[in-house]
Amino acid sequence: MLSLGAGATQQPQASAYSAPSRHWSIKYEEDREMQTAVSESRSEGQECCWSGWDWGEPRRRAQPRQPSPTVLRRRRLAANARERRRMNGLNEAFDRLREVIPSIGQDHKLSKFETLQMAQSYIAALSELLERSGAR
Repeated sequence: MLSLGAGATQQPQASAYSAPSRHWSIKYEEDREMQTAVSESRSEGQECCWSGWDWGEPRRRAQPRQPSPTVLRRRRLAANARERRRMNGLNEAFDRLREVIPSIGQDHKLSKFETLQMAQSYIAALSELLERSGAR
């Protein structure tokens, strides 16, 4: 029973247990009964699946099916192709950056790390040059 104050009581209905309309003065015994029912269903090997805020009936979860080896192979090939495209795009971007920044000599290709360091120092030098020319 729900306590409505001033001695009035009402029998709980199924909709009375949804979260927005649930009255928080439900007696301790009712909560304890619900906890006991849940723990008994868990001890029987069932998992509880509650739908939203409503108290649902415990039900068994379906075991996920393992994809077939051909599906797994196709997924792996697709993932490898995506990663290859991503790395090719990244390498092309580094090549374009190497063309823009000044380098000491053309005899050796800068590594990615060296390219980023050179780009950072080049941007700092250009910013300093702009600040000095703007101060005149």
